Amino acid sequence: LTSALVPLSLQFLCHAHDVEPDWAMRPEPGTGVIVSGGPGVLGGMGGVDAEGMHRSEEEEEEEELSDAAAVALERLAMSLGAKEVVQVALPSCAQLLSDNASWQQRRAALLAIGLLGESCNKELKTELVGLCNAVAHHTQHPHPRVRHAALECMSRMANDHTDTDF
Repeated sequence: LTSALVPLSLQFLCHAHDVEPDWAMRPEPGTGVIVSGGPGVLGGMGGVDAEGMHRSEEEEEEEELSDAAAVALERLAMSLGAKEVVQVALPSCAQLLSDNASWQQRRAALLAIGLLGESCNKELKTELVGLCNAVAHHTQHPHPRVRHAALECMSRMANDHTDTDF
């Protein structure tokens, strides 16, 4: 898909699921592909670049894609069920946090983990210690956008899991 079609495609898939919930549960559409694709698209989530400069048109487009992916991930978690989304999204995020992943992939995974907390709070409780360790590790990453994403993720997790004892 071209970058212009990705937000529209994500919106369509979420809407189709809202209208026909059983559709996503069938094996043919590949719900796992839809859910696991969400974290990867989040890699474009922007702000100010590493040098503090304003974003280019390309970076603005990346942010639009990542915003669409974030909305799609949250909508799928609410409509499919948090358990199903966590079962697919966490392994995808773990792969994106691997040693051979690019900084964009690591950033995408951290942002996705942070976004999952609100809609998948209960389902993540058993994974919190491991997730916190993985996220904390990335606060020392050489790339500033990865460090920022790790801190943002930790902040979201702290807010979403205030009732959890570690």
